Amino acid sequence: MEKILDNKYCVWIILLFVAVAPYIGSIRGDFAYSDIPLVQEDQFYREGRPFTDCWKRDYWSGTMAQGLYRPLVIFSYWVNAETSGIYSPAFRAVNLVLHIFSVFIVFNLALHLGLGRMAALIAGVLFAVHPLHTEAVIPAFGRAETLCGLFIFAGLLFHACVAKNPLYSIGTGACLVFACWSKEHGIALLPLCVLFDIYSGRLKIKGFPLQKAMGVYLVYMFALSVIAITRFRAMGSLFPSMSNFDPFFDNQLALCSYPVRILSAIDIQGFALLKFVWPQTLSHDYSYAQILPLKSVFDFSGIAVAILVISIPFVMAWVFPELKRKIIFFSLSYIVCVLPAANIIMPTGTIFAERLYYIPSVWLCFISACIIVLISRKIDGRLFIAIVAIAVFALGARTYLRSLDWHDQGSISLAGTKTSPLSAKTWNNLAVQLAHSANYDEAVAACGRAIEIHPSYKMALMNRAFYNIRLGNFDSAEEDLRKLISLGTSSPEVYNKLGAILANRGKYNDALEFWGISLRLDGKQTMISRAFSDLQNEINLEEKK
Repeated sequence: MEKILDNKYCVWIILLFVAVAPYIGSIRGDFAYSDIPLVQEDQFYREGRPFTDCWKRDYWSGTMAQGLYRPLVIFSYWVNAETSGIYSPAFRAVNLVLHIFSVFIVFNLALHLGLGRMAALIAGVLFAVHPLHTEAVIPAFGRAETLCGLFIFAGLLFHACVAKNPLYSIGTGACLVFACWSKEHGIALLPLCVLFDIYSGRLKIKGFPLQKAMGVYLVYMFALSVIAITRFRAMGSLFPSMSNFDPFFDNQLALCSYPVRILSAIDIQGFALLKFVWPQTLSHDYSYAQILPLKSVFDFSGIAVAILVISIPFVMAWVFPELKRKIIFFSLSYIVCVLPAANIIMPTGTIFAERLYYIPSVWLCFISACIIVLISRKIDGRLFIAIVAIAVFALGARTYLRSLDWHDQGSISLAGTKTSPLSAKTWNNLAVQLAHSANYDEAVAACGRAIEIHPSYKMALMNRAFYNIRLGNFDSAEEDLRKLISLGTSSPEVYNKLGAILANRGKYNDALEFWGISLRLDGKQTMISRAFSDLQNEINLEEKK
């Protein structure tokens, strides 16, 4: 084992293999979920626009804009589109390449953090194969995580070398800009640098002159000014708008009082840590009813989980006193990386998403690697290698199987109903995919399951009505459409469909009423306008007779 560790080429080959092998089966997959509006349906990548326009627009196009400024991700999509067209395997391949680079950087970062070659290799391998990362590595929309993570890790690695040569601070400053141009969470790099300086003792006057530290952080402040100026010029504000998401479905923490939100957010961190330790069940969607906020700050289970989560670093430091400094540093770094998406500072667009742990999980990999190496000193070397090999194989196999779920939108939708059966959105998403395959009976059943979970789910009601019309089940369709209208809808199509059903049943006045509402919502509907006029004329003729 020592010969392998001493041979850098063997280490690189091992890291490359474990980074590629679990994902190789998922490269030839289709666009899924957010890939479709972000890439496939965004005309920006088909219009031959200059690359400079990537720095002048919102991450989402059109009505989906949320004030998210991620020009480097957009630029990477633009390069993909210019070189390979809108071709999903090419987008996925780029994501995997970014992941591979991140794995190499994580290994080097571990060495600079004093983990030793064995622990650094284990940390790199864990980061490479962990199943929690599949949502960030495979779909195109995960690129914001992989790019941001790459530059955060690289920026911290540059910062670790600043004591040798202050010019490395330029690399960190550039990485800070690139990380924030990839995702807003890139701002975590700055506090990570501060934590590293405290951990390494640099801020002591003797070890790392204060004036040198000030010079380094002046470079970082300049990088922050570049981020702020470019964002403000493009978006007109310094912060995202937090629009175009439904808090009731996507993140009910946004609807909670601050104390309940904080306790619930800490409770969800316990869920995330469990997923890291035991990633048997994974899902692309944990929205409505799959994960719900606590009802009160006096919820016993929530308090118990919060105490457990908060106490974990202290327990580990007590059990492994040799690792106390590392555990404190890694735990604080984990908190810094997880805070932007944890709903603790402010509500975010989702209650929980696996891709959001691509960056924070690196610190869990470091802690795990240190503990594993410490334990290895107390058991036989061959037994230790066998145990680690089995664990890595199990994680890699789980990642490989999970990656197959991302083959297309249908497969990931079906997998979602199995792993998040209480999420109304997953059942509705499955229904849409079934309808695309003309399996309308099954689509109606899937919509029914979504409506059972949430009886006022407008999208599921509308979809079930439309699918029942395809099947000729007009009574059921009328019932759903009327309920949808009673809940409130601004979709002209809903009034059109109900009007058509009523007209075919001879209820002409009712049909005219609903078509009239539809035309008031959208007066440019030529076919509905003609149908309205023809029916009105027919009624007038009948009245004259």
